[in-house]
Parts: sequence; C-alpha cells; structure tokens
Amino acid sequence: MALAKELVRLLQFDQVQADYLTECAKPATSSSAAAIAYRQHPEAFGGLSPKSAYWSEVETVYTHYRKKTCEYATSEGIANFFAEKFAERASVDDLRASIAFNSSPVGQRILAIEVSANRDFQKYANELVLKATEEAEYQYQKEIAVLVQKFRTAPR
Repeated sequence: MALAKELVRLLQFDQVQADYLTECAKPATSSSAAAIAYRQHPEAFGGLSPKSAYWSEVETVYTHYRKKTCEYATSEGIANFFAEKFAERASVDDLRASIAFNSSPVGQRILAIEVSANRDFQKYANELVLKATEEAEYQYQKEIAVLVQKFRTAPR
C-alpha cells in the first residue's frame, strides 16, 4: 500500500480532485446557476425572480447549495481511494516502475502538463454539464407535462 500511496502522491490525485471540487461549485456561464434553476422551476422560488431586489441573496443561497453538493468527497478521500485501487490492481514491480518514471524530470514535466490540462478540462466539463443539465431538464419538463395532461384526462 505504501508504494501505491507514493504513486498517487506523485500523480497528484489530491490536486486534481481539489481542482474539480473548486470548479464544481462555480457557475459555468455568465448566467447565474440560480437564474438557470429559476428558468427550469420558477415555482421553487416562491415568487422571487431575477428581477427581485432579493435576487442577489437568492444567488448567495444557491451558491451555498452548489458548494454543498460538491462536497461529496475530499481530495484526501479520493487519493486514498485511488491508492487502494492501485494497490489491489498493480504489481509491486509496476508500481516501482511508475514511481521511477513519474519521479524523473520527464515524468515531472508530463505530470505538470496533466495537472494544468486538468484545470482547463474541469472548466470545460463544468460548462458541458451545466448545458446538458439545462437541456435534459427542459426535455424532462416537456415529457412530464405530457404525462400530467394524460393523468388529468384519464386519472388512474
């Protein structure tokens, strides 16, 4: 397990996860996440709207909500998870070889590029997820409306 933990440390899994958690809690577009949620479910806001004088407070509450949903794991917990998986699935020789490579100057340069690229990817992925969520929610609401109408016509 010690070799697996060393490899995970070198691969910077904790930093990759920290970057993900940071990006997860941010709204991905110029539109606020609260405004997007409002467009999807205005009834959930009890009459408040983006035009309300209270909207900045709504955005603060919604930002806290987003941050909370992104706290499902810690960087340390994710690193430990991967260390366990490496320990279970990799041979001691493979772990040693990987540690040697990732400790080398070339390995360190590649890792630095990977961590930097991951930061860019997290921002990109956050935008994709938000867009996909908004589109899926729109389709979901349309399909539910059809079912509601069907139920009202023929309740059972």
